[in-house]
Amino acid sequence: MFDLIPWLDETYIVEMGRLFLSGGDANSTLMGSSPVSLMPFCYLGPLLQEVLFRLGGQLAVRLSPFVGLMVMAVAFGVYLKRTTTLPRLERRVFALAVLVSPIAFQCALLTRVDTWALAAIWCALAALACPEGRLRTKTTLAVAAGFSVVAVFVWPTAFLFGPLVVAAFSWSRRREFAWFCGFSAIFMILLLIPIATRLDVFVAAFSRHYQEVAAPTPTVVSGILAVAREIARDPLLSVFVGYGVWRWLIERRWGLLAAMLVSVAVAIHAGLYVFRLAYLLPFAFLATVRAVESLRARHACWARSAVFALAAYGLLTGPIGHFALTYPTLPEDLTQALAETVGTGPIRVFAPDHATYYIGRELGWIQLGFARPNEAENSELLSRVLADCDYVVLRDFDPYTPFQQSCTPYGLFCQYVLQKAKTERNLPDSQKSWAARFGSQFSFAWHCPLRFVGFEECCRQEPIRILRRAR
Repeated sequence: MFDLIPWLDETYIVEMGRLFLSGGDANSTLMGSSPVSLMPFCYLGPLLQEVLFRLGGQLAVRLSPFVGLMVMAVAFGVYLKRTTTLPRLERRVFALAVLVSPIAFQCALLTRVDTWALAAIWCALAALACPEGRLRTKTTLAVAAGFSVVAVFVWPTAFLFGPLVVAAFSWSRRREFAWFCGFSAIFMILLLIPIATRLDVFVAAFSRHYQEVAAPTPTVVSGILAVAREIARDPLLSVFVGYGVWRWLIERRWGLLAAMLVSVAVAIHAGLYVFRLAYLLPFAFLATVRAVESLRARHACWARSAVFALAAYGLLTGPIGHFALTYPTLPEDLTQALAETVGTGPIRVFAPDHATYYIGRELGWIQLGFARPNEAENSELLSRVLADCDYVVLRDFDPYTPFQQSCTPYGLFCQYVLQKAKTERNLPDSQKSWAARFGSQFSFAWHCPLRFVGFEECCRQEPIRILRRAR
C-alpha cells in the first residue's frame, strides 16, 4: 500500500500544506491556469500531512490516516464505556467495527485526513458523555469545545456534526451550552491567529474552491438515489441505523432526529459521496448503539451477534476486501529513472495525473496540471500550459477503479457507473447518468484524450510514459 499510485485528493491535501507553510502565492501550479486556489482556510489537516511528508516522506503520509482511524476507534470505545452498560468484550468488538468500517477505512486507504477529523469528533462526544443526571465540568466542556473546533479546522466537512453537538445539550442545560459556546469561540480565535493577517485571502480562496467543485443541485429523485447508492457501501450498518432511528422516534429523541435530518439534508444538497458520507458516521453509530442496547434489553445473544456481525462485515469489506484486490503501484526504481531522464531541480513538468507528485517534490520539479481534468478538452488552454513545460509525465491507466469494493453491492454499482461513464461521456450533462451526478466533470474526464503537439516520447517505464519537447 505504500507504493500505490497517489490519488489526486491526497496530493492536493499535501499541496495545501506546502502552500500554507510557504506563505507564497495563493495558486498552486497543480491547478494550471485555473482561478481555483488550494490555500487552505481549514489548515490543520493539510499542515499535518505536509509536515509528515517532510519528516518521513510518502510512507508517513500514508500511515497518518490509519493512525487517525485508530484514535477514532479508541475515542468511540471511551464513549461506549461512559454511556452504555455493554460488557467489555462487546464494547471492544464494537470499537473494532468502527475501526474497520468500509466507509471510514476507504478514507484512510485513499490517504485523506477525514479520519483525523472524525477522531476529533468522537473525542468531543466522549468528553461530552457523562452518566445520566451528572453535570459536565468546565474542563470537560473546554476539552469538547477544543476537539469540536479542531475537527472543522482539520477538514471543513466536519461542520456536518455541528447539529449533533447542539443536540447533546438538553434545554435544562443551557448554562453548560453557554460555556461550551464560549470555549469554542476562544479556540476558534486561537486557530485563526496564524491566518489572521491574510484571512480575506484564505476565505476568498475557500469560496472559489467550493464554487468550482460544488456538485449540481440535486433533484428529489437523484437525492434519494444517491442515498441508496451510498447505503450500499455498508448495508448491514444501514439496517441497524434504521432500527436505531426507529427507537429514537419511539423515545421522542427529537433533538437527535432533527440533528441527523439537518446534516443528511445538507450532505445530499452538497453532493453525497464517500468522503462526505463519512461525516455522517457519528450519527450512524450513535443510532446503531441505541439499536444494540434495545436488542440487548430483550435478547442479549442477538445484541452480541449484531456487534460481531458488524465487525466481521467491516473486516471482510474493509481491510481484507481492499487488500485482496490488485492495486496499481509504481516501480521501485522509478525515482532514479525520472532523475536520469528528466533531471533534478526546478524543471517545469506537466504531470496532470499526480502519479509522480511525491517523486517530483523530492527531485525539486515544478509540476503543472489542471484544476479540472475536463480542461484537457480545451486545446488552447493545454497549449498555454505546455508552452512553459519541457517534459510531460503520464500514467497509462485509470488508477481509481481498483479502489472500489468489488465484492459488495456498492462494487456492482460502481461497475455500472464506470460503464455508463464510458458510453455517455459525450452526452449533455442533463442526459448523463444520475449515478455520476456528483462531480460529473471528474467522472467523465478520465476518458478525455490528451494531445501533446510538439512533444515526443523519450522513455517508458510501466506504467509511466515520459515525453520531452521535440528537438
